Amino acid sequence: MKLRIPYELRFLAPFCLLTVLVVWNGIFDDSYNLKEAEAQAKKLPESAGTYWNVVLLFFAGTCFYRFIDAWQLARDRKITQVDLYFVTVLSGFALLQYASSYSLFNAFVNPEGNAILISRMTALKDWSVLPVFGWVVAWSRHVRRGWMPGLNWTVCIVASLSFFACVIHRFSFYFLLGVGLTLSCIALYETYKVHFYRSQVGVLFYVLLFLHVFFFVTRLLDFVTDDFGWLWTYMFMTSFALIVAFANKLYVRILIEVNEHKY
Repeated sequence: MKLRIPYELRFLAPFCLLTVLVVWNGIFDDSYNLKEAEAQAKKLPESAGTYWNVVLLFFAGTCFYRFIDAWQLARDRKITQVDLYFVTVLSGFALLQYASSYSLFNAFVNPEGNAILISRMTALKDWSVLPVFGWVVAWSRHVRRGWMPGLNWTVCIVASLSFFACVIHRFSFYFLLGVGLTLSCIALYETYKVHFYRSQVGVLFYVLLFLHVFFFVTRLLDFVTDDFGWLWTYMFMTSFALIVAFANKLYVRILIEVNEHKY
């Protein structure tokens, strides 16, 4: 019997594996060198971190919940297997972001001894966020125009390869993030223009626009200032989790209404 590998796994596995291997090779170590000021501002006592670890695990758990919910919807023929694929890939990219954030947070219990780990987990956290917003763009295109697998690969390859600009300077990431967030907002607007009359689409669209701006501002503040310790991290990770959740809800809600007339 021939083993059939799910399409979403064939998509996710190479991207996640390549990202981890390249970052772990140390190619971004010079750009992501840990600063002494950052190490002191974010250093954690050994007893700290339990609350935020629980929050990150909760964020990760919501990814599995969305997959199970989408699988149930696909089984009930309310969405298609292709729609399930889009939910799974978005959740997979988000899980990589949460895993790197979890490792990074706990490494700051001993920043001096974990300097290399912190540098590489920070690079992994930055790299893994770009395909998430690329996927929001690809999913929007799917909702509006239909299945285009070549576009899905192209968007994520471009998002991943562009991160190599950070070899030159770490600030390149924030330029790339700004471009990615702008394209994501445009894609959401294009979806909104077509489906604005559907239930809750307008509310979700404007909430997502606000969260995109909030995410970029707090992520940038976390880079340029160390005065508030982990505050900006808490804020941008929470907004990221909400972006993933609401983008998933927006697209799935539209797809359920579109697909209900097919059967």
